[in-house]
Amino acid sequence: MGTRCEIYVRDGISTIELWKHFDGYPEYMFEHFKSFAKFACKIYKNQEHRLTYADDVAALLIAFDYEYHKKLYSKECKKDPSLRFFMAPDIRPRGSLEDADYVYILDLTKQGSLVKWRLLCFDIHDFLPNEDTAEVIKPYYKGITQMTVNEFKNMVRKNTIPNVKPTKEETILVVEPKAALIFPSLYK
Repeated sequence: MGTRCEIYVRDGISTIELWKHFDGYPEYMFEHFKSFAKFACKIYKNQEHRLTYADDVAALLIAFDYEYHKKLYSKECKKDPSLRFFMAPDIRPRGSLEDADYVYILDLTKQGSLVKWRLLCFDIHDFLPNEDTAEVIKPYYKGITQMTVNEFKNMVRKNTIPNVKPTKEETILVVEPKAALIFPSLYK
């Protein structure tokens, strides 16, 4: 069984909701996002402003995840074609899936000419289950707070940071666009 997670990519205007089925625990995800940040900088090396658009970053994250899995499993798939399932991207649009263990918020900001990504992780086992699914979810929840999972997610979707301490938080990308050095007036 996978460690599922939801990923919210936010730029202050839009929030794109993604889903990951396997390896959603923080020790893996923070490293995966750091690798993704390097990949994104290579792809958008002359268009760094795109690193601040939630839809562009979310689409690129899905592409990165596909390339990552393709590289990881290509040799094994030649030996055993039934493993081709693992070459598919594990990160995809969330849809109606709701049984995540962790929630990640990737906040994309621009401060002057700097592009900054801040990644927050929340272990949602510590929230109250939603009323309608309490029977199913309750055994998985360790602690109790004053917020249900749905209340928390609704705050995230509205581009607010819930008043809850993250399990882990880290700035994973800071880029100064090359164009900012040539055309500083565009980045004020």
